[in-house]
Amino acid sequence: MVEQKSEQRKLSLPLYLGAFVVTVLIFMIGIYVGNYISENAKQTMSSDIESISSKLSGTQLLFLLDNSSAFCPVYMDELSKLDGDTEIIGQKLAFLEDKYGTVNEKLKLQYFVLETEAYLLSKKVNEKCEDDSVLVLYFYSNKDCKDCKQQGESLLAAKNSAKKNVKIYSFDGELNSPVVTALKIRHSISTYPSVVVDDALYLGFQSKEQLLVSVNRE
Repeated sequence: MVEQKSEQRKLSLPLYLGAFVVTVLIFMIGIYVGNYISENAKQTMSSDIESISSKLSGTQLLFLLDNSSAFCPVYMDELSKLDGDTEIIGQKLAFLEDKYGTVNEKLKLQYFVLETEAYLLSKKVNEKCEDDSVLVLYFYSNKDCKDCKQQGESLLAAKNSAKKNVKIYSFDGELNSPVVTALKIRHSISTYPSVVVDDALYLGFQSKEQLLVSVNRE
């Protein structure tokens, strides 16, 4: 009886070792596949950002060559498409940040430059074409900001409920981006979250109801 139990232990040991090796392999493969998908997503987004930036530069050039109000339908149509593409990139970045905890810094810096270009062009088109779109700058921090995630959610909720077309440009204020630093100085950003609605500054968390009052103001 003792010999039989000893034999069973000897037979079980290779099975345990084999199961352990298989588990480790599956775990390693999972990490490799996850990293591969993440890197591919980052490369694809980097290419997308460059492509959108190139189109945006073309629209800016057209505006500089002839900013006659007669071309307003063209500017607004092109800008609407670019805004949609830019928003999709922002959603993908947010997804990666939530899933992996961090996003390639270079990628975010590229995106912030693109957002700033889109924001500045939107301001020019608003003035020239009498467009009543509301431009919102949202400054947040991923380091120490308990209200920032909730602020992002209330901004989206307000945008979806607003009477006007609302464009939101979000910036990580602590990523050491020169363009973001310039915007922070321009709008006197001193805390996170902070929201700027058509150049009016709102420091600290703003509820959906508070934001709707701001964006729907005539």
